Amino acid sequence: TKLTNLGVYFNDYGSNHGSRIHEALLLFRNIAKNRCLQSLKLEFSAGDVNRIPGFLEVLKSFIAGNSTLKSLDVTTRLVMPVKGVDILMEALQRRDLPLEKIRFCQIGQSGVGCMTTFFSHHPDVAPQKLLLERNWVQDQGCESLSKTICNENVQLEELHMRYEGIEVAGLELISAALASRGEPLQRLVLEHNPGIWDDKGLIAIAEAFQESPNLIPDKLGLASNRIGPNGLRSFGQVLLKRRSPLESLHLNNNRIYDASLMDFLMALHRKPQKTPKILDLSGNNIERGGVLQILALLRRQECSLEQLEMNYVIDDDLATDRTTRSLTRVGWDSIASVLCDARDIPATYFASNHTITKFGSATDRSGQFFPFRRHPHNIRLYLAMNSLEDKRKVAMMKVVYAHFAGNFCLDLFEDMSPSLIIEILGFVNLGFEALNVQKLSFANIQIMKIVAFK
Repeated sequence: TKLTNLGVYFNDYGSNHGSRIHEALLLFRNIAKNRCLQSLKLEFSAGDVNRIPGFLEVLKSFIAGNSTLKSLDVTTRLVMPVKGVDILMEALQRRDLPLEKIRFCQIGQSGVGCMTTFFSHHPDVAPQKLLLERNWVQDQGCESLSKTICNENVQLEELHMRYEGIEVAGLELISAALASRGEPLQRLVLEHNPGIWDDKGLIAIAEAFQESPNLIPDKLGLASNRIGPNGLRSFGQVLLKRRSPLESLHLNNNRIYDASLMDFLMALHRKPQKTPKILDLSGNNIERGGVLQILALLRRQECSLEQLEMNYVIDDDLATDRTTRSLTRVGWDSIASVLCDARDIPATYFASNHTITKFGSATDRSGQFFPFRRHPHNIRLYLAMNSLEDKRKVAMMKVVYAHFAGNFCLDLFEDMSPSLIIEILGFVNLGFEALNVQKLSFANIQIMKIVAFK
């Protein structure tokens, strides 16, 4: 069969279940012969993995011999012995191609240390994506991990560390290693680590990248770290030094209040082109001042923001409903005016935000979008318009929607300059009598007539 993804869960094995273990092992051995398998997930929900006779040897031969396997995910309820990790590393060394993704959960600090040391000595088998969760790496384990990160032969692209108990000293080691690389990581996720909780950790990260801000990973996840004003302020200053904006910055579920957010946004206001393309601020205590500052940033034409998450703002008067934790009508109207400024045609064309394509509640770890409540019709329409790549066409569509009734043909505007488009649309809106056509060329007058009578 062409099975590509397999999850195996071992539960309640022991001395009284020998026959069942033997049957399960035979089944796994047969499945291991599948040469189409790309993803393997193993979870040991009880006991010690070494108590499954012969399992690690079967797993070793499978990982070493299956050239199509790209992803390995191992979770243990008890710490995996170093011997088990050694066997897995030996299997990786025997492969022709390295795995693209490895995730280890609860294999323990010694297991992670064994793995990272192995990758430092054998960089050709290191994965592109390394995900570590609940292994309790702590500061002691960060030393060997930082050596792996520094190794220029390790082709690491993504590093995820969740619930690893890393303090400030460990964050300093990892940050210094990242800042010394020749190329930045594509993604770095540091979530639920106490070293960032009091801002000292984030300040240490900011200081490490002061001289090399372009080595900050393009996709950065700092959710659920209790980040406060000092850390956010320091990090915002470093972001302004980058040549290009971050692809994504997740700051959801921290302790960000209006004052600290306004300092962060004011810095971006000076250089709106440095605004991250995806910014997640959900789950923070953002009120009236923070909302207004966000909307002011979105009005800047240079703003590069494409996806904004801020549904969890709390403000009874302006932005949100405290009981439903969702935006009220007044808040939606404020957002609609940013997406389509209907004061007049030039404001709609030049002052509206034509870049943001998603606005809502939150995203999961994979980036999938989950709005808790359907947006008002006009908001959905503006976001759909903004998803088009041709921003000139987006601007014209909003002008037509806001100032003209009925269907309107946009093909005539294909090769016109923005100033001429505004002039023509203004003529259509005001009528022939309201515009002095003597100053316009004969060709432009003919175009106006065609558009006006379309």
